[in-house]
Amino acid sequence: MITPAEEDQIVDTMVEAELYVKYECYPRALELLEKVINRYPRYLPAKEALAGVFRQTGKSERADEIVREIALVSSQMAEEGGRKDVEGGSGTANADPRRQLIEKIDAIIKDIYDSNYLAQILTISTSKLVQSLAADRCVIIRLGQDQGQASSHEYCKEGIPSSLDGKSARLNFLLLKKV
Repeated sequence: MITPAEEDQIVDTMVEAELYVKYECYPRALELLEKVINRYPRYLPAKEALAGVFRQTGKSERADEIVREIALVSSQMAEEGGRKDVEGGSGTANADPRRQLIEKIDAIIKDIYDSNYLAQILTISTSKLVQSLAADRCVIIRLGQDQGQASSHEYCKEGIPSSLDGKSARLNFLLLKKV
């Protein structure tokens, strides 16, 4: 069982490895990912990231080997989880909500790193937050660099009216000026 402190350390290492991948510093990313895998051999996100690095560096055979490992570990974990459910254990049905949220946030960060434009980053951030938090909308209000001008971006689920079209937008901006 991974402790919360270990989990935080794993997430920090994974984010660092993703940054190295983004900036194409593959040797350092490989080192970090292998460190996580050596310590936690069943931590699948590290194995998936490692396979991706091998693909990006042209080592397809090694990537395929890791993908096979992932499939094997995944099926073993599913089988163990099924046994726990049958025996009345916690299984995957009662997975730690904190860990689930961290994994969702990690996925959002990955998508943002792949974006190059502010509009894309805002759209990805708001839509993924709405999905992850089961919200009906997400609003990001940014303070401008010139004269305290603010700008905003909103994502609403289908059928939900925009709050930026009404009086609440003016209220948000006035509150923001007070902060």
